[in-house]
Amino acid sequence: MTSAIDHDQLFKQLLETFFVDFIQLFAPALTEHLDLTQLTFLPQQYFTDIIDGDRKAIDILVQLPVKPHKITNSQPTHTILVHIENQSTSETDFAQRIFFYFAELYRQYRIPIYPIAIFSFDRMPPPLSQPATRSRQEFFDFRICGHLSSPEPKRGTSLSNRNC
Repeated sequence: MTSAIDHDQLFKQLLETFFVDFIQLFAPALTEHLDLTQLTFLPQQYFTDIIDGDRKAIDILVQLPVKPHKITNSQPTHTILVHIENQSTSETDFAQRIFFYFAELYRQYRIPIYPIAIFSFDRMPPPLSQPATRSRQEFFDFRICGHLSSPEPKRGTSLSNRNC
């Protein structure tokens, strides 16, 4: 008899093992500002949605120091968090869940958070009927912009140094 493979756990282990390579490939502008030799994987965080009672766990949370020569008056923090969430199934309220994770992490740590969502499913859900809510997070000399209600990463998120 064969046992079921926990693909989610394997994916997390893969990302943790190759985190530096992953972040250098997918967020090179961010890595220019960080000391990747001093990263710390934080314990898994659990959050309970007080409305529906669901308990969710953040996939990967990494704390990284900012290189000393990159600290400025506009970015006085010495560390940031990188939150990676693997989404293997289509979920219409995924953007809202990520926003709640972001808000809760910021409440706990009070430092900048760089969220990354990895979508590993075939079909995107249909667009939501509610109006989009814009979100913007600044990191050094670039910004992450998105629509909290947009389920499609290509339409909902952009990484740029332009105004959002």
